[in-house]
Order: sequence, then structure tokens, then C-alpha cells
Amino acid sequence: MKTYKVKKWREFLNVIRETRQRFGENCWFRGHSNVDYMLLPGAYRVLYVVEDQFGRPLDPVIVKNYNNRGDKVHLPHWMYLTHFIDELKKEHIKYPSKIVDQLCMAQHYGLKTSLLDWSTDLSIGLFFACDKRIKGTEAAIYILNPRQYNDDMNAKDKIFSSKELEKDIGSFLFPIAFTGPRKDKRMCRQSGNFTMHNAMIWPLDYNDYNDSIIKIEIDGLLMDEIEKTLTDFGITHDSIYVQRDIKDNISKIVEAINCNDLNMFIKERKKLFAKTPLQERGICHSV
Repeated sequence: MKTYKVKKWREFLNVIRETRQRFGENCWFRGHSNVDYMLLPGAYRVLYVVEDQFGRPLDPVIVKNYNNRGDKVHLPHWMYLTHFIDELKKEHIKYPSKIVDQLCMAQHYGLKTSLLDWSTDLSIGLFFACDKRIKGTEAAIYILNPRQYNDDMNAKDKIFSSKELEKDIGSFLFPIAFTGPRKDKRMCRQSGNFTMHNAMIWPLDYNDYNDSIIKIEIDGLLMDEIEKTLTDFGITHDSIYVQRDIKDNISKIVEAINCNDLNMFIKERKKLFAKTPLQERGICHSV
């Protein structure tokens, strides 16, 4: 992954133009308000190792070291989504019938999922680079060539649609890039596309050799200027998060439920580990 550092508008725009020439029409953007944040979905940012490669129980610990030693982690995103859909049902709110579309909707209403948001609109990426940023600090814009990424990581020279991905949702080891459904005003406004993580839990940018991703680290003073410019253009929180409704509130309720259930799961795994004889306990390689 190539990284650029820019301090002036001209430098930033030059990188954008060069990348567009290189990637062609396949440019997706994502903004991070902190340059140290990696390309990792919300549901994968705090994962617990629960077994070693031989299925022996471990004392649950948060993954800090990404490796290929075979440690097994607990992936909670399906539990999170189930709780979200259950709460929608209670409120008699319509939701998509397809799993991938459900994930997309949940992601856009603040639920932690296995998805990362991307946009074909650079201004959307810049907005999220500004959002919740501390004034004067650096931020980052990532640019993804989704077709090249799919080809490099999954040997699939195409960008999937959500409908196509639904048919093969469990068949990909590595993350996959796909276009989001255009059934929700918020997703339409944000030109929402996604990458979906699967069994491989590493951040997209963990390996530097990935040529399908560009990172631009933007100086804090330039970010302050960009933020003012976006406001002048009417690109604000209200314009980005259109159609705020009850699903935003439900997402917050579900977040508390998910947190409680995850804590209960970890407590049960710790009890299991404590009861396991020393010679039958696993060895962890992920801390």
C-alpha cells in the first residue's frame, strides 16, 4: 500500500488525479479522522481469541497480533445483526429479506458489522475524515480499487453486487468488495459501497504490498481548511445522515444488548478455561 503525506490542497488534488488515472473509474473513498486507524470493520475491532489451532480452550484475550498460527476468535457480528433485526420486528419496522442487504442497512444506522463503508464520492470520504476529528490533527483518506482488490485477494476480476454476494456469502476467505443496494435514502446519499470481512480478520491495510489501496495522510492545518470548505459547500452532518429515524435509536439500544451478550460469552469462556486441566489448555499466539 502506497502512502502519501500532503500539506497543501494542490498536493492533495495531484494525488487524487494521479490515482484516478491509475485506477480509472474504479475509485472508492473512505475517510478516517485519525491516521492510525486501520481498515477494520466495527465488529472486528475488538475480537477475543477463544481456542488455539487444535481446538484447545484459551483464556479469552483481545487479539493484538495478527498472524497465521491458527488461533480461533469469536466473531460476534451475526449475533449483533440478529439482535438488530429482532428489535426492528418488535417495532414493526420493515427490513430487507436478504442477509447482505440487512448488513448494509445495519451498517448505515450505526451497528457494528463485518462491513466497511466506502463511497464513490470523494466529498463523503472527506466528511468522515473530518467527523469527530480533533482540530489541528491529521486525518487520512483511503482510496480503493475494488475490482483490482477482488482480483488480487479472491481471484475474482469483478465488483460484486449485493445480490450476487448473497449467493456466495460464505465462500470467501478474504474480504470482498461489493456495491451496496440503493433502497435507502441514506445509502443513496452516501453513495454507499462496502468491503465485507469474513474469516480472515486482518485489516485491509495490514500488508504493505497491496497495490489496490492508496492512503493519503493529510496535515492537520489542511484538514482544518477542508472542514471549513465542506461546511461552505453544505456538506454537513445533517446533509450526510439524511432520513434520521427510529432505526438510529434502535441501533443504540442494540449496541447495549450486544455489549452485554459479548461480556456474558467471555465470562462463560473464562469459566470453561478455568475448569480445563493445565495439560489440555491451548497456547495463544495472538497477544
